[in-house]
Amino acid sequence: MADRYREMRSLSDSLEMLFGLCGIQGKKVEIRPAPGLVRAAERIAGDQTLCRYLKELGQQAQEAAEKLKEQQLDVWNSRQNEARLEQLEEETERQRGMLAKYEEEQEQLRRLLAESERELEMLQQEKLAGEAEKIAAEAGAGRPENGEREESQRNMILDLIAMSDSLLMQRDWLRENAPEDAGRMKLILGQADACRKILMKAGVEILEDEGHFDSSRHTVVDTRPADEAFLADQIAEIFRPGYIWRGEVIRGEEVILYTWEGV
Repeated sequence: MADRYREMRSLSDSLEMLFGLCGIQGKKVEIRPAPGLVRAAERIAGDQTLCRYLKELGQQAQEAAEKLKEQQLDVWNSRQNEARLEQLEEETERQRGMLAKYEEEQEQLRRLLAESERELEMLQQEKLAGEAEKIAAEAGAGRPENGEREESQRNMILDLIAMSDSLLMQRDWLRENAPEDAGRMKLILGQADACRKILMKAGVEILEDEGHFDSSRHTVVDTRPADEAFLADQIAEIFRPGYIWRGEVIRGEEVILYTWEGV
């Protein structure tokens, strides 16, 4: 025979768990078996219907408690996800602020660099202009009788040639390694052109010959195999220009020369 008191205790435990999940606290009622005469009467009455009802109520209460657990877990996960999403949004916003600040600083650095380059160009142009005026004045005065004065003028021309060589080397390096740096390339080309004009104003002839090699004007720095015999001893490429001053080759034109090794 089913024990109604056992079913009632089971129902009470399930309801207590369900109330606890809902946040409801109550006083637990103790269920005690009835006295012996009452239990004997219950067995005689065969109260199976009440026991089944109590059992079904207990099962429903237990199922409700399990579903409520799952719902609470889903709510907790959802809240955790929302909190994490808020953290990510805050972190993203912070990163955006840092990126905007970094870009602003980079823009300031670019402006400062551009200003510095312009100031440097102006200073170099002023320096070159001053040297040009000095060299031109000395060259216009004719051949000085003082050998020290002529030597000083010659040294200044050689310094300008060395500066021009350095600028041309910087130009070639930029072409190979940083072709996108148009601002620096423009600055270097401008300075190289200024050196060239100053040298010409001082009476210096710039050698940029092509064609047949002339040992009195040209210096071979490298060779290149020719595809045809007629190219032998022809200039393949100008490495650096040469310079003539007062009829003297003070620096021969440096060239790459074609050579022929065929039969």
